[in-house]
Parts: sequence; structure tokens; C-alpha cells
Amino acid sequence: MCGIIGVINKEGEVFENIVVGLISLQHRGQDACGIITNQGEEFLIKKEIDPVHRVFSESDANKLKGRIGIGHTRYATQGRGALSDIQPLSTKTLPKIAMAHNGNAINYFELKEEFLKQGYKLETTVDSELILKIFAYKYQKNKDFFESAKEVFEKVKGSYALVGVIADKGLFAIRDPHGIRPLVLGKKGNSYMVASETVAFQVSDYEFVRDIAPGEALFISKDNLKMESEIILEKEKAHCMFEWVYFASPNSMIEGRSVYKARLALGKLLSDYIDKDKIEVILPVPDSGRTAAIKLSEEAGIIYREGLIKDRYSQRTFIMSSQKLREKAVKSKLRPVISILEDKRVAVVDDSIVRGTTSRNIVKTLKQGGVKEITFISSCPPIRYPCFYGIDMSSTNEFIAANKSIDEIKIFLEADNLIYLTIDDLKKAIRRDVCMACLTGEYPDNPTEEQKQKLSSQRVSEQTTLDNKLNVLIIGSGGREHALALKVSESRLLNKLFAVPGNPGIAEIAECNNIDIIDNNALVNFAKEKDIDLVIVGPEDPLSNGIVDAFEAAGIRAFGPNKKAAQFEGSKSFARRFMHKYNLPSVEFREFTDFSEAEKYIKEKGAPIVVKADGLAAGKGAFVANTEEEAVDFAKECLINNRFGQASSKIIVEECLIGEEASYLVFMDSETFSPMVYSQDHKPVFEGDKGPNTGGMGAYSPAPILDSHEKELEEKIIKPFLKGIKQEGIDFKGVLYVGLMKTNRGLKILEFNCRFGDPETQIILPRLKTDIIDVMNAVIDKKLGSIRLDWSDEHCVAVVLASGGYPGSYEKGKRITGLEDVEGVHIIQAGTKKENGNIYTNGGRVLNVVALAPTLKQAVDKAYSNIPKINFEGMYFRRDIAKKELDRQND
Repeated sequence: MCGIIGVINKEGEVFENIVVGLISLQHRGQDACGIITNQGEEFLIKKEIDPVHRVFSESDANKLKGRIGIGHTRYATQGRGALSDIQPLSTKTLPKIAMAHNGNAINYFELKEEFLKQGYKLETTVDSELILKIFAYKYQKNKDFFESAKEVFEKVKGSYALVGVIADKGLFAIRDPHGIRPLVLGKKGNSYMVASETVAFQVSDYEFVRDIAPGEALFISKDNLKMESEIILEKEKAHCMFEWVYFASPNSMIEGRSVYKARLALGKLLSDYIDKDKIEVILPVPDSGRTAAIKLSEEAGIIYREGLIKDRYSQRTFIMSSQKLREKAVKSKLRPVISILEDKRVAVVDDSIVRGTTSRNIVKTLKQGGVKEITFISSCPPIRYPCFYGIDMSSTNEFIAANKSIDEIKIFLEADNLIYLTIDDLKKAIRRDVCMACLTGEYPDNPTEEQKQKLSSQRVSEQTTLDNKLNVLIIGSGGREHALALKVSESRLLNKLFAVPGNPGIAEIAECNNIDIIDNNALVNFAKEKDIDLVIVGPEDPLSNGIVDAFEAAGIRAFGPNKKAAQFEGSKSFARRFMHKYNLPSVEFREFTDFSEAEKYIKEKGAPIVVKADGLAAGKGAFVANTEEEAVDFAKECLINNRFGQASSKIIVEECLIGEEASYLVFMDSETFSPMVYSQDHKPVFEGDKGPNTGGMGAYSPAPILDSHEKELEEKIIKPFLKGIKQEGIDFKGVLYVGLMKTNRGLKILEFNCRFGDPETQIILPRLKTDIIDVMNAVIDKKLGSIRLDWSDEHCVAVVLASGGYPGSYEKGKRITGLEDVEGVHIIQAGTKKENGNIYTNGGRVLNVVALAPTLKQAVDKAYSNIPKINFEGMYFRRDIAKKELDRQND
């Protein structure tokens, strides 16, 4: 929602009328404002992030001269609040065109993609720029206003009330065919004004002429004020009901219906909803709840009092740019008059309940002031669906009525009674031809589910930005954590990045600190000391140790499953029992604490067979035995020799699967999930998938091996998993890694991990286009369904450079050279340390060479062509990463 105004004057300057008009429209937006005036072929411009009265002064009259001009006061429903997003916007090429827009294009992303494909550069993050360009490119070709307006009507779907200037030609106005946003025409002598509301006319003595009709394009020539208009496109009218309920000034007329009288009608109808014997005082929530409250008081015969006094300098909380600002503003905005309310039963009348922020704080304030009983009344029905047409309500999760019943809302508000007007009565009070999509879910222009999801995701992302940038802590020191650090460092939400303990690669982009990652108290204290806003836990050990629980107890947001959920990785037997209980595609298995029983079972089943330590064993606790003797020896190592300590006090023995492995990773918030792109790891240490298993010698994405199994993955694995954790009372928020084997019996689960895979993370995250902090915040807040994951079409390959002897014994401390010589790839450091300015090996998997390219072959070639530039003693790598897939492509 924004306020727009355009003025053309045959004889005088327009600046003063634009400024005064914008001040009268300030209720429509307080984030920013701007004015463009026209002299000859030039535009004179001033735009700032502040309300109108702070931006413009008398001295600007000499800087913004002209007989045509437009202004805009911004309420951001799209964009990230940058100066470049402030309107009016203008073109740079002749003939210059300027435009101010109120509304939202629901096909913004399709239009944006079309422009980018054509090679055009976009300078803002708002749809208004695209509308301007659509109009301007057509006009620059044919110099025909109405043909250019038709181009807008043909291409732009959604809501748009537009005012604009064609340099040295005239003023124009365009209104979308549904008439969703208001637009009116006024006249005073030899001057015309087009504005969002008629209130803008009153302060400058313009007379109301008429509403700009839905689907109309209007042009007024600067030379003789000749007015031409044409109805270009007609559709069913859908005027936004929220204009009458909340947004518009009570002084305004919209489509022939007085806003004030509409609110009186709302109050009159509400009198049938209340128990008059149980209310002693009616008070409004100022200002937009006042009119309905007055009429309700008259009809019910109950005393009306101004029991909530508004800070005259406060802004409208609903149209503030972030939830944090709203919460702070509500606390300082309203003060109760205790002397007239104490020990009274009161009815509080507000225009609407959207997020519940204002309402709950009002109830708390009144009860703290001694009010005996509170009936909260909304003159608008429950808002349950997003608005995509110019009101900042584009994510379902922000509506209290979307997921709560009336009784649940009453409890949340802490009110004694709660009353909403019905939809039928709303129509009676306003008019029939209104848009009520936010109440019913029935939208003008029928946006697709994809369009709605994209618009919601974009706004969630933008709101998070406005709620302050974040200090982020990454826990871990491997290649996975370096890849995470690189992706987080790209986030527009990042303030400062920390890592514990980190590695030399991470240290290039983050502040690293050497703290034990299983010392929960030390980690929490560090996070408090550094004012950490978000913690990302990489390895499995701290997850199983309950670090997420510790952070949550301290009020610090952490991405990753809690201790109970981390059992899926921390206990192989727990995971297998869960799979069997909820019919996930598992394998036959048995668990043992007694060696002789395990030996007997192994010999009964024969080889090949798999023996696993039950607990965490740094990726070395699973052994694929090709002979009974190998299996028995490994079982003995675990149960008798305590090879992995407590982690191997129990083992599981399971059937050996034959087939091809694949990795399936999903973001999960306990209620829903979003899959990542498919990837394939290479576990065996030697080429041709020979030798002992490792943590992974390389990976690539996308991995077509799973393409035909999308439905199977969802129906047979993820949905049963979600059902199971719900029944078990497990709150799983983080990444679920499903290790799979594609067998001749279908997909089978090898293992569950509860974190990003390694090296899968290194080849998945470079393809992620959505801001990773947005995704993690959505997971933590259980709003994953509101985020759309966008992925690059490029192919990504990672080749692991390992120490000689890995995964067995290996030496450390070998100097690494050549890192500065690589080109066109990312070097992910996994097992390294830095001493005296040099990098040395410090682990089994030392480096990942990561390449991104349009095709898999190009990515493979790019990675392998850079490896010879890197050297350390004993360096080993597989030369066949992604070879199977390349061979399939060549067949």
C-alpha cells in the first residue's frame, strides 16, 4: 500500500500541491517518499527514506521546479528498503518517463525473468520498475500513450494504480481492470490532480471530478490540459475492502462510498453481536477503530470513552516495515486512562486483527490498568489468506486467524470475549464488488500456486532483512563447515560471521575461536559474549550432545535437531527400529551387546554383511565385510576391544545391500519438508568403488539416479518419517540426510544423518540460489512452507584430496602448495591447519576441489584440470568422480 499523487498546472509550479497532498496521504505509507518534477526534457528528483515532513522543506521548491510532477509515499510490500527502490522511478533515455505505483504485480517473477533473458539490467528489487519499463519501451518505439498503456494491461497481472509523467508532454494515470487500488481525479482552475484518495484534494482545494475507472488509461497534455481517456480492459470489479476498513482516510470517498459512513455501518452492524448487559464502556483503538466504536456505542446505548490515548507522534503500527518495530511501537503507542477503566467491563473496538501484535498488547495494557473484563471486537472478519495486491500480508504464517480458531485467538489475546464481524455483514456495510481474497482465498486474476509461493517467499526474505542483520556462529572445522561459511557469507542478512573452531579456509571469512565443540556451557557463553543471533551446528557430535537444546534454553536460535531428534544419527539401532515401526524401506538387522551372540548371528547369515557401531564413530563405525571372518573381527574390535569406546558398546548387524548409492537431503521443520537437489557421493576410497568406506571421496550434483523416484521418496520415506516423529513426540528441525541404495528391490535406506552431508554440502550449496539464512530461519520458526528453494541449473563436482593412508592411519603436518594457482574453482579446506603463514595437512580428507559449470563434463574437467596445481606429500584422490553418470550420458 502506498500513496501516489500527480499534478499538472498550466500556469504555476506544482511542488507545493504535491508535498501537501503527500502529507495528507502519509497514512498510506511512512517508510520513504519521493517527488519528481518535470522541466523540458529533464526530471528533477528528490527521494529519501523518511516521512514526507522530514524530507521536504520550503527550500526544495527552488530545486523541484516544474508544471508537472508526481509524488509517492512508500509502504513497502516488496523490495528490501534500499534507496534505489524508492519511487517515483524514471527512465534515463529520451523521451524520459517517470512513474509512481501503488499495488503489486502478481506475475512479477515471470516479468523479471523475461527482462533478464532479453539482456535488460534491473536496478531495483520492486515490480514498479518492470511496469515502468514495459510502458516506456513501448512508448519509446511508437510514441503512442494508449498503445503503451495497452502493453501494461496485456503484460501485468495484479493491482496497479499508476501516475506518471512523459517529459515535456503531460501527465498520465492508469488503473488496473479490477480497480483494486483507488485512484481519483480532481480539478482546480487550470490544474488537475490525480491521487490515491480524495483527502489529497481537500487540503489544496481541488474539486473531486470522478474516480479513474478500472481498466482506464488517462492522459492530460501539458500545453492545453486536453484530457484524453480510454477504457482499455474491463474485468470484474474487485475494490480492496481493507481500504474502507483500515487504510483509507475517513475523509475520503472511494468509488462513491464514504469511508467514514462505511465504518459507521460496520459499528451499527456490530451492535447485534454483543451482550449489552455485560459491557459498561466501549472504547476504540485509535484511530481507525474510532468510527465503528462511536456508532456501536450509539446503537447499543453504552457509554463511549476514549480510554486508550495515542501518542500523537507514533506511526501506524500495521504498516511498519518489520515485526520487531511493530512490537516496540505498540508498547509505546497507546496508554490507558486508568481512572475511567479500572474495575470496568469494557469492549475494545479495532478495525481488524491481522498479526495479533497490537491486540494482545492492548489487552495486556488494559488488564495491567485494572480492567475487570475485556471483550475485543474486530470490525473486519478473520484474515486468513495472504494479500498479493499491495498490502503487506503476503505470508499466511503471519495471520493469527490462519492457524487458530476463534477460541484459540481469544486465549492468545488473553481477552475474555472475542467478536468478529461476518463476511456478509462486511459486504452490507461497504459494497458488494470488493476484493475479499484475504478473507476467502478467492483472488482476482487467479494467481497460480507457484506465483503465490514465490511472492510469499520473497516477502518473508525481505522482512527478515528489515528485522536486523545477524551475527552467525558456525560450529565445526571441516569441509562441510567451510562450505556453509561460504554460503552464509553471501547472505544479505549477515552482519558478522564466527566459527568454532573453524579452519584456515573459514578464517578467511570468519572470526575463528578455539573452543571445545562438545562443551555446551563454553559454547553458550561464547554465543552470549558475541551477541550471536543464529547458530549453525555442523558435526554430529555436538548435536547428539544436546548443544541445540542448550542454545534454545539460553534463548539463542540454533539450526539443527535437538538431542532427542539427533538419535536418528547417534544410535543406529534407534534409527533402524524407527524405520521398521513406521514401514520405511529398511533392511533386516539385529542389535547386539554380547560378542558371542553377534558372532553366532554373523555365521548364520554369512557374507557379505554389514557391521555397525551403534553410536557415533567419526564416520568409521560402519564396516562392509566381504567374509564372515572380517565381520567377526570388526564385531570383536567393537564389543571386546572397545575400538570406538562407548559408541561401540552395542553394534547392529544388517544385510548388505547391493546397488548404487545416492544421497537425499531435505530441510525439515517437523511439519513439512523441502528437498535439496539430488547428489551422489563416492564412499569407497579407491576408484571403481573399491576398498574400505570413507567419509566420502567426492560427489556431484545433480544426480539423475533419483530423478524417477521423486514420488517414492516423498510417499515412502519422508511422509512416513514425518508421521513417525509426530507420533513419537520428536521435534525435528534441521537437515535430514537419507543415505540410499538403489537396489533391484527398489530404494533402501542405508542410514539417517541429522545434519548436512560431507562432501554433499560442498556440491549442493553452490547451487542454492535462495538465501540460506532465510531457509534456516524458516526451519527454526516452522515456516518452511513459506520458503521456495531456488536452484541453479549448473552442475557441481567436488573431488576430495586425501592424505596417503586414509581412511587408515595417515601422517599430518605436510605442507600444501599451489592453492594460489587454481583458477575457476573453490578450494574447500577440510583437514588443514595454518602455521607461520603456510597451510599444512591436519586430517584424512584435506581439501575439496569444487567446480561449477553448465554441464557435468565441464564441471568434472574443470575440477580435475586444477588438481595438478596443488601438492602435498602423500596426496591421493579418486580419478573417477561422476564417471558412472558420464558413461550413462555417453551410452
